[in-house]
Amino acid sequence: MLALGYSLDALRRFITDEGAGLDLAYVGERLAGFAAYYRPGLPDELKLDKLYVHQDFHGRGVGRRLIASMEAAALAQHRATLILNVNKHNVQAIRAYERNGFLVREAVVVDIGSGFVMDDYVMAKRLA
Repeated sequence: MLALGYSLDALRRFITDEGAGLDLAYVGERLAGFAAYYRPGLPDELKLDKLYVHQDFHGRGVGRRLIASMEAAALAQHRATLILNVNKHNVQAIRAYERNGFLVREAVVVDIGSGFVMDDYVMAKRLA
């Protein structure tokens, strides 16, 4: 299920869809991570949909730089809130988002088919 969300076809929409974007983070010549966003439908919000940092670059500020880039994208689109979903059991990610100013807004369970559910927190960071 995870591979589907990170396939080239899945990521392509972040390059082609209006109001969406994909940002790459490099350390030297190496691709260290990426983040992708889109406008979810509420006029005040931008959704950080994907954030990935290669394990070789954990703890080196790459995630923080990518989040800052997503914040800048939100403000450029006149969106005052950046939101994201994170699995309720991904304690490391939740703590990282909290360190970057995100707060849990709500808990959601979403049926994504084939017997799978997303058991997530929706986290939000007010930017303006």
